[in-house]
Amino acid sequence: MALRAQAALLALALTAYGVSSADEGHKAPAPASALALAPALASASALASAPALASALASCGPLRFEPPPPPRSDLLAPPLVDIEDPQTNLARFFEHVAALLRGRAKTPVRIAVYGDSNGTMDRISGEMRRVLQTSYGDAGHGFIALARPWPWYLHEYVEADYMHDAWSAYTVTTHPTPALDPWYGPGLIVAQSKQTGAATWVQTAPSNAPIGTHVSHLEAWYLKWPPGGAFEVQVDGAPKATVDTRQAEGTPSFGFAALDVPDGPHKMTMVAKSARPVRLLGAVLERDEAGFQVDGLGVGSLNCLCVLRESEELDRQVLAHRPYDLVVFHIGSNTWNPAVLDPVECMTSAIARLRRAVPEQSVLIMTPPDWGLGGVTKTPAWLKGVESYLHRSAQQAPAAFYDFHRAMGGEGSMARFQRLSMGEEDGVHLTGRGGAFMGQRVVDALMRAFAAWAAEHPSAGCE
Repeated sequence: MALRAQAALLALALTAYGVSSADEGHKAPAPASALALAPALASASALASAPALASALASCGPLRFEPPPPPRSDLLAPPLVDIEDPQTNLARFFEHVAALLRGRAKTPVRIAVYGDSNGTMDRISGEMRRVLQTSYGDAGHGFIALARPWPWYLHEYVEADYMHDAWSAYTVTTHPTPALDPWYGPGLIVAQSKQTGAATWVQTAPSNAPIGTHVSHLEAWYLKWPPGGAFEVQVDGAPKATVDTRQAEGTPSFGFAALDVPDGPHKMTMVAKSARPVRLLGAVLERDEAGFQVDGLGVGSLNCLCVLRESEELDRQVLAHRPYDLVVFHIGSNTWNPAVLDPVECMTSAIARLRRAVPEQSVLIMTPPDWGLGGVTKTPAWLKGVESYLHRSAQQAPAAFYDFHRAMGGEGSMARFQRLSMGEEDGVHLTGRGGAFMGQRVVDALMRAFAAWAAEHPSAGCE
């Protein structure tokens, strides 16, 4: 990375989240107000001091990280909740964050957030993306599915659509493939063409968006399988590549078409070129810049059983190509009969699968939001049971644990969120405002945990 880019990145981190070397102090920014946390961009004075900070950090002087005041509201003040990580399962993630702050990271810091219907509109993960990228650098939007199994599915800070009559949108939960096969990829949503000329596309966010306005590396992910057809990849309307997805024999496998473009706003379109079905596993938008990526992997009705329906081998191939530094599981609201599979065994099995693909994978388990369906103002007994098994899963896997429900305010918090237009009328889902507030609190908890870890590992990120 060029020195100027390192200095700019470190200045962003310095201004927004109080990072410094041991011999160079920094005053924390003023606390955010109301319901929004808006990390500051680099000031002129911070930019002026960036070369010295860059030199101190790049030479591997002790790293001191001072998290900012947590997001707060005059109307809502839930307790601060710490991440439980007694076995330091977040170490792999924290090492990469430290390398990023020192300007030594060679790849983006990638986070995947698996969620159920509360994740299908990217409200929590989208705010995590905004806060992290405006603070530490916009490394690109990351992953997005190329069809919508539900009309409300979307990602923030990116634009995407498709010819709805020409593609089938399948997912491992509510809209499985007709053959009930396991080949969806880690995103758990696929687009499958139904005719020649079927088009699906994704493009950067509008120029006035805080993040996501530029891309320099594009990927179209697809399934290589016996019935596969061909598709054309276009960038900004110009054909760039034709891909044949047919695999004569053997188990279906992962394939991708990658294109490098000048950093800036771009649109990538995939067009089926034959009647044979093309199955697209998603698209990826990245930049040749240091920073964060947050993949919002929201799937309606997702639970642990559905995660295990996906092909482990296909996931292994995808994760070998593009691994995550942290995988977050924010599921649990969609329960099943435990006689089918013990919930703790299910969660630990899902985590074990991840670690067979990415050894020492950092994993964070979060409890579901509070539940207020039908006007309920007390947390249902079943949800308390879910919280218990998720906590036990974290202890046994092992994984880090964050009590998202308690961070909302615990008992009756959904009703309070509803009164503040932060919870939907159904009493189950967070609004954009509520999702953003909780996304900020998740980032705050991660950064406080990182600060504590960095204090015990002052040379982190040097290797």
